[in-house]
Amino acid sequence: MDEVHLTGSDKTFEAVVFGPGPDGARRKAAGTSLLGKPVTGELGNVSPVIVVPGRWRHDEISYHARHIATMLVNNAGFNCLTPRVLITAAQWPQRQALLDELARVLDQMPMRHAYYPGAAGRHAAFMAAHPDARLLGGPGPEDSLPWTLLPGVDPASRDDICFTTEAFCSLTAETALPAADPVQFLDQAVRFANDALWGTLSATVLVDPRTRRDPGLARALARAVTQLKYGTVAVNVWHAFSFLTTSATWGGYPGQPDTDIQSGRGVVGNTFMLPDPEKTVISAPFRIRPTPVWFATQPGILPAFRALPWFEAAPTVPKLAGITRSALRRH
Repeated sequence: MDEVHLTGSDKTFEAVVFGPGPDGARRKAAGTSLLGKPVTGELGNVSPVIVVPGRWRHDEISYHARHIATMLVNNAGFNCLTPRVLITAAQWPQRQALLDELARVLDQMPMRHAYYPGAAGRHAAFMAAHPDARLLGGPGPEDSLPWTLLPGVDPASRDDICFTTEAFCSLTAETALPAADPVQFLDQAVRFANDALWGTLSATVLVDPRTRRDPGLARALARAVTQLKYGTVAVNVWHAFSFLTTSATWGGYPGQPDTDIQSGRGVVGNTFMLPDPEKTVISAPFRIRPTPVWFATQPGILPAFRALPWFEAAPTVPKLAGITRSALRRH
């Protein structure tokens, strides 16, 4: 075996590269690998969703509340690409409306089995730091955890657990930056994401088309896409789609040493075998119509995705028609 690739947390990586216990800690301090061969990995992240202030319509607030809720509830929050910090503008008049609508959507979602080891302990640690968190969700299994929203985390508290630790459970936080306008906010948000949030895996930027038409904001958005130190940067769509395409690259932003690996090194995917990729950038309309079937609030999501593997294994027109009917199903 010439090389090793793994997925998991940074602690998994360190256990493989340096070994466990005090001996492993000494090897890490000395930068001495136990394996003596290259190790790459796709690891965790405190993934940000940067919400650029603008003039959002009511239906757009509703859409992106469901969009963000979907990012959180997918796999019960046990994803390396689950959004962990929403970055908003403190002076945005619609900030509270978005947070309230997000809370309303989450409160209607059934809680799910908290199956991943240590989830309850991690959730408790965040709750101890933020006892004013909003606990949401409909009835679920006995061992479920509530969908948890921690609004108004102080962006000046750089050592806050929300910024330094991947929750890896049914929890996301929100922090509001004191920016005066959308351009200033976006520049601040990029610096905050790069400097304050742990990890380099993936980030999403949400910006409405009316705000985006401003030439200054368009330049700021181009800067943001370039300057965000994440392996995937998505505009107006969940950054998970970089992974789901399978042809795009997926992995941490390059440059992390073994002793501070954070989101990892190297990429998976990369069907076109691009050499030394820095990041994948994906973009979508601010609002997709009809509402995508992958939104957790869509009634046809379960039958559509149950049918999808059968279609991929043996595609037929009737199977495609059935998936389409499920995708377009309404309450």
